[in-house]
Amino acid sequence: MPPENTLDEQIMLRHRVGDYVVDSLLGEGAVAVVYSAHLADDVTPPSPQHPATVALKILKPAAVSQPNVLACFQFEARVLSRLEHPGILRVYGAGVDETRMYTAMEQVDGVSFDKFLLAKKR
Repeated sequence: MPPENTLDEQIMLRHRVGDYVVDSLLGEGAVAVVYSAHLADDVTPPSPQHPATVALKILKPAAVSQPNVLACFQFEARVLSRLEHPGILRVYGAGVDETRMYTAMEQVDGVSFDKFLLAKKR
């Protein structure tokens, strides 16, 4: 039986969330799922503040009902959107689409952290 808080039933590939369209799954954590997404066709052209491709972090449905998790998710988006440093992912925006809370952030190419750690272990 799949976990009840998976987003698979709610977020399908090519589904629109905010100004973005979901392309593929990048990773999943305890409270959120991260997708690669592109700017929807009917949105203003890409800009440094509104890039063509982002990592879209979406809070899992089970986490939305937990006030402390919800508050941390919102706080993280607010704080990160104010920071600018080469070592910190840039946050372009956050919002609520239907019942889904999301953060649009810089997408960095490379391997996942767990794959990086496994490679270092060898």
